[in-house]
Amino acid sequence: MDIGKFTIVGELGQGAGSRIYKVRREADSKFYALKIVKVESSEDKKYVEQVQNEYAIANGLNHPYLLKAHAIDLQKKLLFVSGARLLLEYVDGMALADCPGLPITKLLSVFFKVADGMAYMHSEGIYHADIKPDNIMIGRQKEVKIIDFGLAWRRGESKDRVQGTLEYLAPEQAQNKIVNGKTDTFNLGVTMYRALTGRGVPPEIRQCGGADLGTFDNFVTPLHRLNKAVPPELDELVRQMIRCNPDYRPSTMREVRDRIREIGKRLKAAQRATSSDQDDD
Repeated sequence: MDIGKFTIVGELGQGAGSRIYKVRREADSKFYALKIVKVESSEDKKYVEQVQNEYAIANGLNHPYLLKAHAIDLQKKLLFVSGARLLLEYVDGMALADCPGLPITKLLSVFFKVADGMAYMHSEGIYHADIKPDNIMIGRQKEVKIIDFGLAWRRGESKDRVQGTLEYLAPEQAQNKIVNGKTDTFNLGVTMYRALTGRGVPPEIRQCGGADLGTFDNFVTPLHRLNKAVPPELDELVRQMIRCNPDYRPSTMREVRDRIREIGKRLKAAQRATSSDQDDD
């Protein structure tokens, strides 16, 4: 697909080195998101590289919870790249970061879909490396999409700098530039912690290295103390996901997904039972 001619309908937001617009494409009259990067200094070249990586990753994956990339266009002046445009699937909705106060059952549905999408990515040898509330879209039709694959890593790849968002980085990701399934698990765990409690995890978590469980418990507040609606098994899962030592985290994203599903089932069953008891009264 070519980007072709389009009309800008409005601005959706901006990120590092880019602006994103809602556009209507002339060829099919459909709405898309268009990410535009302009190279104004040598530092901006990395943003073009990220857009190219995002297109290559998203275009090679096919899953209902992963945002699709349709086309990329590089602009050039003489022999130099002066910018890039990336045509993306448009989601009519909001980022998880902009949806505070969602009920636990709704959040569990979102987390399940994110974990399912990431389990698929991992099966394809791809790690997102930047999961956070801003990179999870919730549509008006209840669809959930993981977005922004600009920092995604392929299995076995090495990079010379730490990439990601500081608050969500795993200790080994920040210290040793490692990205794998366990670091994605940590990123998602911190995302869940914030969504469920409204708070971030303390920054000391990124300096604890292989600290034992007792040390971890000293500075990470249990979720149920901050939100009494969080059931014990969900509290346990999230706190396992954000262990300093990756050996203490769930073994795979599939395990995370399956545990979220079971917690959701039990919570809904308990709510139905409570509702039934109230009706009997």
